[in-house]
Amino acid sequence: IRAKKFVDKSRKITNNEKLAEECLKEMFGEFCIAKDLLHPNIVEYKYFMRNFNKPNKSWEFHIIMELMGGEDMDVYLRE
Repeated sequence: IRAKKFVDKSRKITNNEKLAEECLKEMFGEFCIAKDLLHPNIVEYKYFMRNFNKPNKSWEFHIIMELMGGEDMDVYLRE
């Protein structure tokens, strides 16, 4: 059995609560839609995480998803 590799799609927002709220809605919305899609040609979305660092006033949002093998999408489209 071949182990799957995963990637972290993340964003960090500092000193901007409004932007952090928008980012949370966008990324969590993406995760909620994609987590239930099961198909060999669609990457698997595993986890959504968020963190707030009060002293630094920074928010972090993470989507952990399967790493798709192959070339970079830009390379694929150019070819």
